[in-house]
Parts: sequence; structure tokens; C-alpha cells
Amino acid sequence: MLASCTRIGRRARAAFTGFRVGFAVGLRCGMNKTESEFALRLEAQKRAGEILRYEFEGITLRFANVKYTPDFVVFGETFVQGFPRNLKFIEVKGPFIKGNRERAIERFRHAKTYYPEFSFEMWQKKQ
Repeated sequence: MLASCTRIGRRARAAFTGFRVGFAVGLRCGMNKTESEFALRLEAQKRAGEILRYEFEGITLRFANVKYTPDFVVFGETFVQGFPRNLKFIEVKGPFIKGNRERAIERFRHAKTYYPEFSFEMWQKKQ
């Protein structure tokens, strides 16, 4: 994996990784603007003592041959036998524009159904 998330050409990336990379394959590097704004909200909650900590894309859930990585994993303050009791998965989306995020929403709903013991939230930024 690359140490920093910079845009490099396909040939350079193929030379670095040893794999051929197609047009649609790229590196996901950090948060987008909406996720960054939501991270500021979580940081304020952390400083106020409302949550213990949060991680960006900190866990990947696997179920029925599907992978789902929520944008944020939030660990609450309540502990039971050393583990956080309030574990929350948060998905952050920008304004919906004619259904271009249907696949992500479908995976979110399936994960919510498959793992009822966890708390799931979806936040949408308004225009």
C-alpha cells in the first residue's frame, strides 16, 4: 500500500504494487467533505465526554458474501465486562441526487437487518 494518498498514474501504480490497475480502480484516501464535517461533530462530542472515541472506516462487516464498511464506528461510554456497550455504526451521505447511492443504502439496510444487536444510523447532509 502507498504511504501517502497521492494520485499517481496507472503505470506507476502497477510498477509499485505489481498488479495491473484498470480505469475504475483507485485508492480511497481519507474522508470526503461531508464526512470531514461530520467528524468535527463527533470530535466535539468526544471532547464533551458524550462518546469515548470514534474511528473512520474502522471496521468491515461481512455477511452473505457482502462486505459493508460504515463511515464511522462510535464507541460509547458504557462498558460491560471491558467492552463498550454502546457500539454505533454511522453512515454519512451527502444530498441524494437521483438515486446514485442506492447500492450503499441497500448494504446499510441489509447490515442493519443482519446485525440487530448493533445500533445503525444514517445521516444525510441537506443541500
